[in-house]
Amino acid sequence: MSSQERSELGMLRKKVEQLDAKVVRAEVAQDVLGKGFGLLPGINKTSIDDPS
Repeated sequence: MSSQERSELGMLRKKVEQLDAKVVRAEVAQDVLGKGFGLLPGINKTSIDDPS
């Protein structure tokens, strides 16, 4: 393997790590949004029941 190929392989591995981290962050954000969406009906019902 040439020096240029090793360098490119290193850059590609680093890019894969960055993209993996981005996927994890996106999955966490999606989970949080899903949980928040699930809470909306309860929040709406509470605000209707208690008009203070």
